[in-house]
Amino acid sequence: MSGGGLSLVSKPKYYRDIRLLSLLDHEIGTHHLRSLNQQNLPNRSKEKINKRRIGWQLATEEGLASLGNHIHYTKCDLLFIPSMLYYAVCIAQESSFWDTFKALIKYCTDFDDCWLQTIRVKRGIVDTGKVGAFCKDQATFDGAMRILEQRDTINFPALFAGKVSLETYRLCEDVLIESSNGEDYVCPP
Repeated sequence: MSGGGLSLVSKPKYYRDIRLLSLLDHEIGTHHLRSLNQQNLPNRSKEKINKRRIGWQLATEEGLASLGNHIHYTKCDLLFIPSMLYYAVCIAQESSFWDTFKALIKYCTDFDDCWLQTIRVKRGIVDTGKVGAFCKDQATFDGAMRILEQRDTINFPALFAGKVSLETYRLCEDVLIESSNGEDYVCPP
């Protein structure tokens, strides 16, 4: 997101087949559905959730979205891109744009891909010659890993019933399960 709107990569043929499905699952299948379900929660449920709201909601949101778009990449069961971006943020926080680029090139498919990944972690930094990074990509990998660690005890329809962190989900699971059975609930694909 940039300036309140979605920013898309303008590289030719970037959004083809799997990448387009992946983008749609990420943005609509996670972000939009959780927002819609959050809006449709009964007021009493919203009040209960708001009283118990804790944790890093962004990590849960982006982790779910990352896992949702990863399901299309059947030839690879690793979270390579999210983990590489987590690493890229670590490097960028202590390096210039050029030094970050040089550290990432061995993990990227080509020069253009490395350029895009470096821009991604340096976006918003006024002087990219200095240290600093846009850290949202760390939330993605952290959230995905925490969800995978707890996947056997998560009721996923309930987790999609509102925009909550894993910690808030644990405290409000009964409310979220009830909401996921309501008529206004929209189930993810």
